Amino acid sequence: MAEEEKNKKTSEELNDIPDNLGTKNFQFHPMKNPEPNNTNISNNPYINSVMIENPNANSPNNSPNNSPREISKKSPMNSPSQNMQYSNLQVDKRAIMNSISDQKATIVIQRIIMGMDDEQIKSLVHELKGEYRKLILDKYGNFFCKDLFKICNQKDRSIILKELYPTLSEDCHNNYATHPIQTLIEFSYTEEDFKLILYSFNDYNKIFSATIDPNGSYVIQKILDRIPERFRVEFNNIFASFIETACQKKYGIVAVKKFLDCTVNDTIIKNVMNLIRNKFFDLAKDQFGNYLIQFLLEKWAFFKDGQEIKNLVEKNFDILLKTTKYSSFICECYNKLFNKKNSNEGKEQDKNSQKMSP
Repeated sequence: MAEEEKNKKTSEELNDIPDNLGTKNFQFHPMKNPEPNNTNISNNPYINSVMIENPNANSPNNSPNNSPREISKKSPMNSPSQNMQYSNLQVDKRAIMNSISDQKATIVIQRIIMGMDDEQIKSLVHELKGEYRKLILDKYGNFFCKDLFKICNQKDRSIILKELYPTLSEDCHNNYATHPIQTLIEFSYTEEDFKLILYSFNDYNKIFSATIDPNGSYVIQKILDRIPERFRVEFNNIFASFIETACQKKYGIVAVKKFLDCTVNDTIIKNVMNLIRNKFFDLAKDQFGNYLIQFLLEKWAFFKDGQEIKNLVEKNFDILLKTTKYSSFICECYNKLFNKKNSNEGKEQDKNSQKMSP
């Protein structure tokens, strides 16, 4: 009977949501006569991928302790009001800034913006001017920014970038801000936007410190993925100058592998091969440097320079196997890449000889 009484509750419960969220200043403004279960979603493909309603309200996955990252799968709260028409609720700058640090309120706000049309998004982007840095640095506000940066149009995204670019190289080290910054870079399509991004990462120290940072490394990888060709040469030259140091750092090696994946030219290959020849054993014995040799063995295996690396490993195989556990990883990589292939070729030859025998 208790469940039936709960199910009879109507959308009038929307007025009680702020208290449930523990956020006194958070104000919702329901439209007249909202129609439950008829959410007005825009044509944006990202919006369409978000589940506005979650019928599995009593599932343990709907715990308020779950991250807002799971918004597309989980309901913001376990109450009948979960089926409310989020697109018919409006929030303003004051409501967002007063409530964004509250986890449950943030989830609800995220759902509200998913139901906004283009004009409402544009209005919200302009209304929040001057607050974006505070939002991306916030524990829960960064999730709101990630969603907003994805669904706003390129023009509005440029407005946000113009506000944030002076401190991007600093903020990318932050555990919260790194996520919306990555999203901002991922959805930046114009050269003008990238001028601003690269202006923030305009010298050796800023790029290197971000490359070896646990949060900044992923921002650098996004830049390497998205950077226009006309800006790539200058950025690559700076990055290539610290490959030896970066590849011996936990997060640096990940960015170095991305760099070599995205950029291959004669100058880069020459510099990398000189590094391998001169520092082969130092890299092989290093906890992270050995991954560079493994990566090149696999990446360049059937090219001239890859053959030289292969020969180095073959020549020093026993030494690598016995020196350290890190250098022995290179031997394992070599065996997987080449010995397996050779054994398969041997099996094929045996089969062919059996077929030909009388």
